[in-house]
Amino acid sequence: MYYFAYGSNLFRRRIEQRLGRCRFYGTGWLDGYTLRFHKMSKDGSGKCNVYKTQHKADRVYGALFDLSDKQKAALDGFEGPGYDSVAVLINSQSGIINAQTYVAKPNNIEPSLIPFDWYKAFVVEGAKEVHLPGEYIRQLEHVNSTEDVDHVRSHSNWSLLSNGDGD
Repeated sequence: MYYFAYGSNLFRRRIEQRLGRCRFYGTGWLDGYTLRFHKMSKDGSGKCNVYKTQHKADRVYGALFDLSDKQKAALDGFEGPGYDSVAVLINSQSGIINAQTYVAKPNNIEPSLIPFDWYKAFVVEGAKEVHLPGEYIRQLEHVNSTEDVDHVRSHSNWSLLSNGDGD
């Protein structure tokens, strides 16, 4: 099953910390959606969501991972009850691919939220790692973020970004 990652799971160490080794299939894009950091998280910050706009010019880029059923079930647990797993058609250089992604449930959206700095870094570094378009990466870099005052959580996430061991 192909999974379309567009948020923190773009970052390879993040998704593999959660699911074990994942086969990267390539990149693609979802037309008629925008990327927003407005999904309410239990930590009080904004997490990524693909928000349907119906405007063909709107586009979210991401990575496709080929997941086993066991990995998909584990990912459902990480994404939690705030998202619905939905089927989407992803455009790629290889053609159209049937994939699954996560869309925030309407009652879990709060437009005023912003992401923690480490979460935004997962998204930006993941986008660079999979070679998403430069202009798209620049847009991600300009998203406002805030420092996480939970120093243990912040340190753990920054450690994963810097050296890959999460400690």
